[in-house]
Amino acid sequence: MSDARKYLDLVERLREIGLMDDHELLAETTQLFLNDSAVMVEAMKDSFSKGDAGALGRAAHRLKGSALNLGVAAVAGPARSIEEKARRSELVDVVTAIAVIENELKCVGDFLLGLAKAGAPR
Repeated sequence: MSDARKYLDLVERLREIGLMDDHELLAETTQLFLNDSAVMVEAMKDSFSKGDAGALGRAAHRLKGSALNLGVAAVAGPARSIEEKARRSELVDVVTAIAVIENELKCVGDFLLGLAKAGAPR
């Protein structure tokens, strides 16, 4: 599946919030999202390694909200799963979900920065 097709909902969300019309703001917003997401992923890893389900759930909740605000469902989904597991103190498959998030952040980051650099499709 092509990136454009994979991220169709994301592009629509960017249009809704006006980022498709301002490439500089899109680049800045993307970088802020990626930087903040990296902090949250590290917090999830740290919390998981300490067995702190409460902190893990809070970090996952924050990442989920940030991803949903920007329209990055492929990050929000696994973050929601981690949040729900942490709420139940069932930390099975958390490492796998974090790896999925990290991979998707790399892919979506490249896609968004490419949009900002090349100009948004109309």
